[in-house]
Amino acid sequence: MTGENNHMFGKELTEETKTKLREALSGENCYLSKKVLNTETGEIYVSIKEASEKCNYKYSTLRSYLNGTLKNRTKLKYYEEKEII
Repeated sequence: MTGENNHMFGKELTEETKTKLREALSGENCYLSKKVLNTETGEIYVSIKEASEKCNYKYSTLRSYLNGTLKNRTKLKYYEEKEII
């Protein structure tokens, strides 16, 4: 699927399409984003990016804390919604 075999080879996206893609994959709309819970205040952030901005952490550092790469020294953790059956 590289080069000429790729279905998008030689095609360019319009600015309108790029804007729509950006909006669809940002913040609350992104299917990959995980919610973050502040255990101290109970506030729930839509994504790691939003949590890092509001709590004054670098994005990459906060992501490492939450993923377990670094020892979590914050009051933040991934928010797990419990399903009611």
